[in-house]
Amino acid sequence: MEDAARTEDDFREVIKAWDKEDANRERRERYHEVGRDDTQVPLEYNMSRDEIVIPAPIHSVYWRQIMKGLNEKHKALFFFIVVRGYTTSYLASLYGQSDRNIRKVRATIERKIHKKLIPILEERIKNNYGLTLQERRFLESHCKKSLSVV
Repeated sequence: MEDAARTEDDFREVIKAWDKEDANRERRERYHEVGRDDTQVPLEYNMSRDEIVIPAPIHSVYWRQIMKGLNEKHKALFFFIVVRGYTTSYLASLYGQSDRNIRKVRATIERKIHKKLIPILEERIKNNYGLTLQERRFLESHCKKSLSVV
């Protein structure tokens, strides 16, 4: 719409469309807001048993949905590798396991995440949404049937 706008009236229509989109987004956000202030939320609400491994913010609904399907050990390992940047040899010494075992568990976690990510990217291709270069490379390396569509 923006590229096709040539006159002042066309630009007003573009602005009206964007205002409508903003109003819809704000309405959806309001529907999902918690209807009470912070003083009424119990302190232990969604807190992990030991905040050392996975801090409380990661236990929000958003993060729980992202990490759904991973058991607690996988979540902890994922947190240490991705967020903290620990090496597999360091984690092996922490857990008292071999470096090879930690790498195998990391590969299992990656496979589970990839298994959920591939259908999402394929759906974006089917609906003609653009993919980033990184997403295209991911599909090329992980999914042979999506190569013809990308």
